Amino acid sequence: MNVELNATTTMKLLLKEALMDKKLDDSEKNIIKSLAIRLGIDNTELQNLFNEAATNASNIEGPARKLDPKELFSAACEVAMDDGVLTEEEKKNLYALKEILHIDDDWYTVKMQEVLRYCTDPVDELDDEEVDDSEIESFDPKPLIKDVMKNIETIIVGKTEVIKHVLAAALANSHVLLEDVPGTGKTMLSRAIASSIDCTFKRTQFTPDLLPMDVTGSMIYNPKECTFSFKRGPIFTNIFLADEINRATPRTQSSLLEVMEERQGSSVRPFPYEIKHGLS
Repeated sequence: MNVELNATTTMKLLLKEALMDKKLDDSEKNIIKSLAIRLGIDNTELQNLFNEAATNASNIEGPARKLDPKELFSAACEVAMDDGVLTEEEKKNLYALKEILHIDDDWYTVKMQEVLRYCTDPVDELDDEEVDDSEIESFDPKPLIKDVMKNIETIIVGKTEVIKHVLAAALANSHVLLEDVPGTGKTMLSRAIASSIDCTFKRTQFTPDLLPMDVTGSMIYNPKECTFSFKRGPIFTNIFLADEINRATPRTQSSLLEVMEERQGSSVRPFPYEIKHGLS
């Protein structure tokens, strides 16, 4: 029977790994609480899952060991690959584990590429007979778009046409150039849109001394492990605001081209990092 890596399954894997030494220290407790908040698991459900995990841990034989972040993440990947399909929810839960466990970006990228190579595209798995075309044909996006606009206009007043154009660009998976005098709410508009559609948002002030690596990210040397790891730049987000982009040098502006066209960034890596679809 295939098991999906949902919020509950992800938390069970964490609790199982954390209880390998039959006890929890403060750092492990903080990790569990942080992941529960990120996955939307309430205290009652968390307590039930903990009691179940503690009961199972008492029956585990073998040497005790501390929580191993990479071992836990690999176990989560195995569950996600079980049915050969990697859903958006599973991607979200894997990324939540990565962030909570502070897993190295390079190791995470290589591991996710292995998972993606193993899993087929969910679209390829759809059976035409299982798709209800009537639901797609009857779907009317107008009420949803009106609700989004209404929510944005509680913050931004008097810019209905601008909001329409920006939302049209977002629906088209495109980009927007906002030209206006300072202090007219361009940044606030971007934040309001991101908040209204539940997207991540980052802003960078473009200046003449801004470097491409300040936008895309750079390789950072870790003297303790004698390795380099990739530090992601602000471009890794759903909605990115390049404020006063005309002030930056052409070299820095060109660092956005690959991101805008191909939705990836590879200027500092031998292989590209995927950037989630969004608006810039």
